[in-house]
Amino acid sequence: IISPTILREELIRDRIVEGLQDVKPSEKLQMDLSLTLQTAINKARQNQSVRSPKKFFEAVLRIHQRHQKLKR
Repeated sequence: IISPTILREELIRDRIVEGLQDVKPSEKLQMDLSLTLQTAINKARQNQSVRSPKKFFEAVLRIHQRHQKLKR
């Protein structure tokens, strides 16, 4: 049985990976079976910060807002 906390982290991780605008990094992360939420966040930040600082901060804000809703 999987704990609710682990399940929540996996769902958030998957949303981050699937939400990457660049397909190649997204596909690479989807293939990583040991990918953690923190690693997904770090990789998404790296990928998005290279593409556009404004879009990066908007994405981080959306992720944070989704995470807060899941906590409730």
